[in-house]
Amino acid sequence: MNNKMNVTASHWVLVVALLFAAFACYLLVEPYINSIVMAFILSLLMFPIHEWIERKLPKHKNIVALLSCIVLTFIIVMPLMLVFSAIVQQGPCSPRTCING
Repeated sequence: MNNKMNVTASHWVLVVALLFAAFACYLLVEPYINSIVMAFILSLLMFPIHEWIERKLPKHKNIVALLSCIVLTFIIVMPLMLVFSAIVQQGPCSPRTCING
């Protein structure tokens, strides 16, 4: 069987339109790629913790989801609070506390 497909000019127009649409989609998603990758990594890291909580509370799926969200919030918020407090402590000094060099 020799089934050759003839590629016509309309096929090339469709290919170019598809490439243009793919590029436009990339431009729409590009600002969010870092957030998407970070969310994917966090979900992979949180999955064993979520499974462990789910084994402890097998009939309470909503409570398991709530506890997983709370644990994830503390995992994100606690380091941010420590970094923020370190930045505040090293912030600009008042004229009385600064050493004029």
